[in-house]
Amino acid sequence: MNIIVVGSGPAGVSVAKGLLERNCKVTLLDAGNILESEKQILLHEIQLNNHLADTDSLRYHANAKKKSKLPYGSNFIYKGVEDFFSWNTENCRFQPSFARGGLSNVWGGAIASYSVNELSDWPASCCDLSFYYSQIILWLEKYYTADTSSVLSQQAQYLKNNWEKRQSELEKNGFSFRTAMLAVDFNRCRLCGACQYGCPYELIYHSSIHLAWLKQHPNFTYVNDAIVENFSEHPNTVKLVVKHNKNKQSQQFFSDRLFIACGAGLSSLLYLRSLNKPGKELFLKDSQHFILPCLINKKIKDVIKEPLHTLCQLKISLTQKNISHYPAHLQLYTYMDLYSHEMKSKLKWLYPIAKPLLNAWLERLVIIQGYLDSKESNHLIIQYQTSGKFVIKTNNTMPVTSIIHNIVGYLKKHHDNLALKPLRFLLWQSLTGQSNHIGSSLPMSDNPKEDEVDIWGRPCHFKRIHFVDGSILPSIPAGPITLTIMANAYRIGKEGPL
Repeated sequence: MNIIVVGSGPAGVSVAKGLLERNCKVTLLDAGNILESEKQILLHEIQLNNHLADTDSLRYHANAKKKSKLPYGSNFIYKGVEDFFSWNTENCRFQPSFARGGLSNVWGGAIASYSVNELSDWPASCCDLSFYYSQIILWLEKYYTADTSSVLSQQAQYLKNNWEKRQSELEKNGFSFRTAMLAVDFNRCRLCGACQYGCPYELIYHSSIHLAWLKQHPNFTYVNDAIVENFSEHPNTVKLVVKHNKNKQSQQFFSDRLFIACGAGLSSLLYLRSLNKPGKELFLKDSQHFILPCLINKKIKDVIKEPLHTLCQLKISLTQKNISHYPAHLQLYTYMDLYSHEMKSKLKWLYPIAKPLLNAWLERLVIIQGYLDSKESNHLIIQYQTSGKFVIKTNNTMPVTSIIHNIVGYLKKHHDNLALKPLRFLLWQSLTGQSNHIGSSLPMSDNPKEDEVDIWGRPCHFKRIHFVDGSILPSIPAGPITLTIMANAYRIGKEGPL
């Protein structure tokens, strides 16, 4: 059985793992952009000599509200996509990746499995992912840290202690909390605070780690620099037209089955282009998010000098039916030097004058990054045009801003128990699609209709073509989605028809 997988992100490596365990021969096609060689050399030197001063040249101080996250200051994540897929956006963000490992290269490592309630709209025949979650967690090995209590920052530890003292009152008002689960190898972590720029020791999980493992398998072939332009199904085979980025030459590939794992956005474009029906639309759901600076009620001294990680420290779930019909997910981040750079860029020449006051402020500043359920978020509309281009726009029908403001108001109401006060005037709401928690353009169903897929990721008009990434999730609950995408892709590779 000869099988092609497209894409090396979390879904791609997970479905390949399941297929290889069934003795299939797997060829993985990948655009495969990688970090520039000079930056790779610098990373190697840092890891070899543990010379953290060298990390300064790898830092890019992006404005989180406006600019894309660039690991190690490089654009390799996003480079080249628009040379092969052309689109115009209207009041939204759409940013797929051609990188080896896809968008996992900019992932913050937050992981969680979906609850029974969050899986309630999944097809009945595949809504129990417990076995597949456990297998992916085993596969993550040292990159899975279920409890990060031992590496909490001082600010996070202070908040956790306060919340534990007031736990019954918080729970009575709809709050639950825990330390973050992170896909990070903390055994080797230097707590250097560079997480948001790209870990200089490469300890935050990205799927290139598992791709390297797959390459050791005798039945696995990796084809780099290969961009799938379209696919078609025939009675006994699947045909792909593939263009190579470097020489721009096209080539045909044939396979018994095709598993598409390009990431929800890019997979949606590939589906529409392959159907070649101008005017056809897909609806890509989003778990919209917001950024809310807050001040904790106590100064924590020397946070600027503290050894710490700068990923999510604590997680809060807010279940309050008067605000939202679905739980809101709040990730809490403590001090990072990005805050200082943001202040410098805003204040310019005033910064040296204001610095003592700002440093005192930083001793209390934390950031909440909040997510809403896709059922209460706006979605993207992707339309395929006669020209072969795409138009991508947002469907502004949901009261997202109102829900977010109600959440902020509720946090303010309970500031005593939470030991922090929201700074509403600094609240920022993302554009639709900007959270990167997108999917459900081809949702799974027990009885799939047009533009839905069966539990094996096959659109109703295909037998041999499977979509296995976030595009097939029935909905996008608030909170981390990567572990669920990996578990579901592994399920399809391990159990699906061949």
